[in-house]
Amino acid sequence: MFHPKTRRPLLIAVMTKHTWDEINGDAVIVPMEETAWYLPTRVVQADIQGITLCIADYDLWKEQVRAKQAFLLGGESNGETF
Repeated sequence: MFHPKTRRPLLIAVMTKHTWDEINGDAVIVPMEETAWYLPTRVVQADIQGITLCIADYDLWKEQVRAKQAFLLGGESNGETF
């Protein structure tokens, strides 16, 4: 995927809506054609052939997964609660 303004490639993570709900849950619902406009600062939710997917910037996804893991292991999660 390429950012429409910079034409630079975006490293993304694609997951089901259920998976993103388990990690964080906050996503903007947009048509698939518009997802690149919201990345890398937002996670977007789009339907692809009837399947609801969430698309996130890889670094944002990694940060959220690590925060969730720290919380589940009893560590700090930057003040967020899951």
